This record gives sequence, C-alpha cells and structure tokens, in this order.
Amino acid sequence: MKFKIEKSNLSEALKLPIQASAPKGPMPVLGSVLITAGDGIVEITGTNLDQQIASFCEAEVESPGSVCVPASRFRNLVSAVSGSIEIEADGDDICFKSGKFSSTLMGLPAEEFPSLKKEDMNFNCSFPGDLLASKIHSCIFAASTDETRYALNGVLLESTKEGTRMVATDGRRLAMVDLGRSYGEFAVIIPTIAAAAIESAARDAGSVELVISDSTLECTTETAVVHTKLIEGKYPDYRAVIPSRDQKWATAEFDKKGLISAFKRVGLFSDKARPATMLSFAGGTLTLDSSINGEGQAKEEVEGAGDDFETCVNPQYVDQMLNSVDEDEIEIWSKDKESPIRIHVGDLEYIVMPMRQG
Repeated sequence: MKFKIEKSNLSEALKLPIQASAPKGPMPVLGSVLITAGDGIVEITGTNLDQQIASFCEAEVESPGSVCVPASRFRNLVSAVSGSIEIEADGDDICFKSGKFSSTLMGLPAEEFPSLKKEDMNFNCSFPGDLLASKIHSCIFAASTDETRYALNGVLLESTKEGTRMVATDGRRLAMVDLGRSYGEFAVIIPTIAAAAIESAARDAGSVELVISDSTLECTTETAVVHTKLIEGKYPDYRAVIPSRDQKWATAEFDKKGLISAFKRVGLFSDKARPATMLSFAGGTLTLDSSINGEGQAKEEVEGAGDDFETCVNPQYVDQMLNSVDEDEIEIWSKDKESPIRIHVGDLEYIVMPMRQG
C-alpha cells in the first residue's frame, strides 16, 4: 500500500473513525484504525465492537492495500505536520513522510480488524443531512448517562402512522422532536455515542440514508458510514409523562439570546448538589433568582410577553436546551409550581420536572 494525501483531507477523515476506536478494549487492534487504499480513495475505519465508523477521502493511490495503525499516535502525527503526507506500508508497519519529517509506526495485520455483522434491512429512511443533524443535536443532550438505566442511554427513533420523531430522556427532563413523514412502524434505541457520530457525519452531508435491521442501524452519507448495534429492550412509555395540552396553561414567549445569558449568569449561584433557579414571570418581566447558602445570590430580569407564572427549575437543564436549538423564539408553558413545565422551540418539545423550593 502506498499513497499521497493532503493533511487537511486525512485529518478530516480521521475525526469520526477515531471516536469508535477503543484503546482500552479487550483486543489490541481496537485501539487502531484500519487504513485501506484503492482506486483513488482512502478509507479509514474504527470500531469498538458495538459501533463501526468509516470515512472516505480522495488520495493519490500508487498501490492498494490495507493495514491497522495505532489510532491516537497516527492522529497526533497527522496533526503535527503540514502540507502533503506520503504513507507506505512495509509489511505491518507504516512509513510516514511529510516534508523533511519521516517516521515509522508499528501496525497490525488488516486481517485482525473485526467487522460488525451486517443484517437484512427491515426499514429504510432518508433525510437531508443538515436536517437530521439539527434534530439529533436538539434532543441528544437529554439522554441519560446513568448506566443502570440502560434503555435511556440513547435516542429513541420512532416511526408511527402519524410520523417520525426522536426522543431522549433521563427521567427528569425529556426532549422530543419531529422528523416528518412516517417510514413504517418501528421503534429503535440508538446508543448516544452512535447518535453523536451520526450527527457529525450528517452535518455537512447532502443526504443521509438510515438502514434499520433487527439489532443494528447503518447511516450512510457521501463520505462516511456509521454502523451501530441498537440498544436492546423497550423504551419507557414517554407519552405517559407528557402533560396534556388540553390543560390550563400559562404561556409566555421570550428571545433566546436574553434567556441564554441570564441562565448562564444566574446559574453560577445555583448549588451544585441541588441546582435550582426560581422563575417568576409577571407584567412582562421574567425574574431568575438563584442562591447558595453561605456563598451568595444572583438575580436577573428578562423581558417577555404572555401569562404570569412561577416555577423552579434546574438551570443546567434549561441552559443545555437553549444551546442546542437554532430558533430564536422560546415559548414556556407552566401550569403550577408542582407540575412539569413545557418549553416549545420550533418543532422541539421539551419537558422539565420542577425543583422543590427550600
């Protein structure tokens, strides 16, 4: 194997596959990426046995071939040079040259690199890349990181007769976003690490195809393929925790920029052990109020329009949501101090459980 490639192309192609590499995995080869050159294209693949991610880029390929190289060291080498890079395999080792710099990396045989099993397709979905990326970004932050709640450690992709949506929750807040038309009837849980990789792959893609099988999902763009095992088990009935729209709600509208800066500043005075910020909206002014016993207190006012309300929330939950959406208009629905609040931004619906005062 021998090829020449621009640093910028190689550096970009490494970003996604390295996310799937597993240096501390059960097999030494999982800490490597597989480099395959052929027909003017270089493919770079990483895997942790649950996810497999491949990226493609153009290169001047003199002779085809494949070899595994240590992922982190190879990335560091690419980052440290500039201009074009020449790579040649000498057995299982890689000769790396750029300008007057040269080095040799000890690699592993390509045959040792494991490949995730492909399954027959059950469902197929297609989305514009930027649309899918923005939808994932607007809900993935709400997924649980608690390993004891395995089914919540991912994003639900659900299609019904009514349409398709994504849902993420950790039991204390829930983010739900619509993806448009129905693609059949299915519900699969995409691991958070895979959903994040799909978001990255889709962001600059013209189109994205999702192929769903019994236990795997594959995302294909013009320059990358993300293949992942799905989380087994049944996602909790998220509909049961969504308050009905038919109830009597106080609703108010705000500009996102004002809310982001206010929550960031006032949240600095929210107790880490029990983060809570009081929200009091009256006469067109929203007052945010946080305090830490023995340390201090902060308050800020934000202008808005709508019905008066009062509630108490975890400021981090609202701040994360505000930084995950593109729209500027935020609508907050509140029923009473003890009930969850609803936040509507575009087609995102965000449910946040209230904090108790005192």
